Amino acid sequence: MIVFWPRRGVAAWLVGLARLTQRARSEDALKRMLDAEYSGRVCTPESLAGVLQMKRSRTVRHVARLEALGLVLTKRDGLMLTDLGRGEALRVLRSHRLWERY
Repeated sequence: MIVFWPRRGVAAWLVGLARLTQRARSEDALKRMLDAEYSGRVCTPESLAGVLQMKRSRTVRHVARLEALGLVLTKRDGLMLTDLGRGEALRVLRSHRLWERY
């Protein structure tokens, strides 16, 4: 069936789309946390949920995934980027600026 054809079927297309969406949300979350860090604001799961246009519960799961990757730390007063997360956020920011320039 075409629906389940590996790498070309509808199911493979939907899985690829979900991965891209998750990657875009991760990049947006990292950029938001970097922006909050530079402006001296505290980034909370609620503020991320608003930026990512996701429910808070889904945002918390997404932050847990980023934390498992070693990109984010959850503190009592909010979310913080690790050194690895800060580097990744800067890489994302620079690549997005390059794309916007062309």
